[in-house]
Amino acid sequence: MESFQLALMIIALVATLAVVVVGVVSFATHGEWYIKHANQLMRARVIFQGIVLAVIAVVAWIFWISGPS
Repeated sequence: MESFQLALMIIALVATLAVVVVGVVSFATHGEWYIKHANQLMRARVIFQGIVLAVIAVVAWIFWISGPS
């Protein structure tokens, strides 16, 4: 179970990092694509960050209720 939780956290963190990198690179080039998709990138980043926080909170709660091993 712990490996599943770790994998879930890593996937969520990598997805958030990917959105942030795409946003920063597109902002740096400031092309037509950035102007068209800036708001969608911001929303995706916020959603992925929320997912990461929720996953971390659930994992912490599971470890807390299971007690020390």
